[in-house]
Amino acid sequence: MNYKYLLFILLSVIISFPACNQKTAFKSEIKTDKKPWTSEDFYNNPDNFQFAIVGDRTGGMRPGVFKEGIEKLNMVMPEFVMCVGDLIQGYTTDTAQIAKEWREANQVIAGLKMPFFYLPGNHDITNEVMAKEWEKRYGKRYYCFEYKNVLFIVMDSNDDKEYNITREQTDFVLNTLKKHQTVKWTFLLMHHPIWTYETDGRFQEIQAGLKNRKHNVIAGHEHRYRHEKVEGANYYVLATTGGHSPLHGEMFGQFDHITWITMGDNGPIMANLKLDGIMPHDVATKETRAKAHLLLSNVKFDHEIKCNTGAGFRSGMLKIFLKNPSKTDMILNLNIYHHHQLQIKTPQNEIIIPAESEKQIDILLHSAKELAYNKIDLIRTDWEIRYAGEEHKKYVLKGKSQFEVKPTKKEG
Repeated sequence: MNYKYLLFILLSVIISFPACNQKTAFKSEIKTDKKPWTSEDFYNNPDNFQFAIVGDRTGGMRPGVFKEGIEKLNMVMPEFVMCVGDLIQGYTTDTAQIAKEWREANQVIAGLKMPFFYLPGNHDITNEVMAKEWEKRYGKRYYCFEYKNVLFIVMDSNDDKEYNITREQTDFVLNTLKKHQTVKWTFLLMHHPIWTYETDGRFQEIQAGLKNRKHNVIAGHEHRYRHEKVEGANYYVLATTGGHSPLHGEMFGQFDHITWITMGDNGPIMANLKLDGIMPHDVATKETRAKAHLLLSNVKFDHEIKCNTGAGFRSGMLKIFLKNPSKTDMILNLNIYHHHQLQIKTPQNEIIIPAESEKQIDILLHSAKELAYNKIDLIRTDWEIRYAGEEHKKYVLKGKSQFEVKPTKKEG
């Protein structure tokens, strides 16, 4: 028996099976040359994968945000989740307090439907007591793993004084790089962006080891997003997933997010998903639609303006009519911009429209001299309308409206 021939046939079947399986996964009864789709080459390379990274949870933790991030990760379903540290508040030697904080954090993380990889930040390992508590729970403070020919190196940027890295850890990273020379990509994750710190030349040694391989370096700690190119590679500092932040927005790098990475044929494709941009499948239902509709019906601002008789304007009243048939009070904040021609009696800051009622808002208008109607500027406003109560906080509408001052129509 020709065993070499049989081995060749077996290898051919194994190699061709994934491609064959991909082709037969798609089926259609359309046999014509022209088809209502662009291609049958689906983006389904089995070597590609998606994973996510969460930012700092603590350092001024805002309750509930990290939990929301975990819940939303389960909506988008990465294959695994990583972090850049600062999962607990720390800065204590009280082992009971440390245990309590890890228990609270892990209760949230336990909600994930996929693996979560820990990484220590300065809040997680502040002192020798906390370092020992970490090792008791998670073993290694720095480690590596390989997934689908991609190398992940998780570092402890806090294992020496002044955010330095020890000789031992430096050697671990360098040896890991030597052992995994054929991977298609390398990710180096840490808490502090130590490429900006003085490390006695140790991180520069690591950078030299990374020089001839495709890689990304990802950190946290600063609570402010930043991307930069360092010797041709992409370096990132992530923003927050619940840590302290004024949330000034994208251009300031201050937002809550999940970093989503797709490992593609030509390297990683990275996107940042803002937490408030990831919505569940039942974000709007029949019940929420009914409640939202009542707010929408009010922001049309049914109104009329009653003015003095005569050809020119001297005084009048803007009347705004609101309805609230719901069983919850509504609150309107109405801001009227300064008007250069009219004196306008500004209404109170918060106008309450009680449940199951109607309300009329009367706004007095006055001019020191008679004005031609076609010369009067629009009355411009911005507004916010919402339901009262914390449980209804998602029902908020904001916008701008303007009103034209016109002569009162004669009756009949």
